[in-house]
Amino acid sequence: MRVIPGGHSIGILLASRGVRVMGMYPVIGIDGLRYMPARDGGIEVGDLIVSVDGYEISDPRQLEGLVSRAAVGGRPVRVGIVRDGQEFDVTILPAPAEEGYRIGVYVRDNAAGVGTLTFWHPETMRYGALGHVVVDPQTGKELSIEDGRIVSARVSGIDVSGAGRPGEKIGTFAGALDNVGVVEANTAVGIYGTLDEPLPNEYYPEPIPVALSSAVHEGPAEIMTVISGSAIERFEVEIVKVAKQTRISGKGLVIRVVDPRLIELTGGIVQGMSGSPIIQGGKLVGAVTHVFVSDPLRGYGVFAEHMMSVAGLMNRADQAVGRAAMWAA
Repeated sequence: MRVIPGGHSIGILLASRGVRVMGMYPVIGIDGLRYMPARDGGIEVGDLIVSVDGYEISDPRQLEGLVSRAAVGGRPVRVGIVRDGQEFDVTILPAPAEEGYRIGVYVRDNAAGVGTLTFWHPETMRYGALGHVVVDPQTGKELSIEDGRIVSARVSGIDVSGAGRPGEKIGTFAGALDNVGVVEANTAVGIYGTLDEPLPNEYYPEPIPVALSSAVHEGPAEIMTVISGSAIERFEVEIVKVAKQTRISGKGLVIRVVDPRLIELTGGIVQGMSGSPIIQGGKLVGAVTHVFVSDPLRGYGVFAEHMMSVAGLMNRADQAVGRAAMWAA
């Protein structure tokens, strides 16, 4: 199995349209009474609101404006939602409040933040990224993805890591206008899907082998990630622990950053590096997944073999060799 390593900075959109319902609240009407229009109309937390009276929605302010205009005179509105992959309409009677007509929902856009592409497979255009599941930052629960997208992103700054306080990449992206691929699965070891077009890596223009987990060892390695703009850079790390795993997990490796320049620029591992490919001996061995909060120079990684398996790229011969190697060890 050979793939092109990533390192590209990407933005993750959980859906290509609509806004996500994160909660509900009682609307205080101009009559002083409390109303729950969204709940009473059948909307649930987690729903994706995609339209109001046939007009598509892409951000929370749009929803607010469309509801206020459509409900003038106290008329009901037709709200399009997506739930569990099914799209349908519900009828909501917005409540007249002092600030305008409201339906009583807390919503947010579909941006799930900035991460890093791990690899892509030239023959199928399949890719893997992040190395961990995308979760709701408020609830910690796995987020569902409806027609998700990955988009090109730029790093405009770094919030430097310190002991007890992980830093982060400050990333920007223009939304669906910069599409580079679709998201088809949100899993414990990353997001997976298909690229729209090739994403070159100047350090590795040709595919490199993927190491079986049994071949990964403690010692020098490198990671590739973006620190400024969109330029991929290489940085030295050391693999300090290799776990013998019986199930797929995002914590198969422990790495330590030893590159002086990366330490100076970021303080070590920061949020947004998740998915940064780990290369050892010319082979893709894994991806960065988590930072140690107490020591940002160290972090966890997922085995590349596990990412290939989840992506559906490991054939039976590869898996048989992997099992034989593990038993032999």
